[in-house]
Amino acid sequence: MSVDYRVFYGYGYEVSDEKISTLAPEKRDELFDSDYFTILDGYSESYKGFFGITLAIVDGCEVYQIPVVDEMDHDELHKMLAEYKNIFGIKSNEIAHHYIGFAVT
Repeated sequence: MSVDYRVFYGYGYEVSDEKISTLAPEKRDELFDSDYFTILDGYSESYKGFFGITLAIVDGCEVYQIPVVDEMDHDELHKMLAEYKNIFGIKSNEIAHHYIGFAVT
């Protein structure tokens, strides 16, 4: 069994264990089945993760150009936002942000 380390750049939401614990079981299943959700540490008991659109993945010793926001697929953006709101409900104080994350799977 190998360990996969990767750094990613994305646009979306940070999802904490506390936030996940407030979900109904069917919504939690939807979250874990979503193509937009990435658990950050697949080797711990934490489900903390990133929910959003991955814009770039850095797999090795490389330099990557960060995409300009205007280059984002707006249909994909609307689909991701709708799925997030369906799972977590509409929260007026929540907005998506750009994130750089480190994931171990």
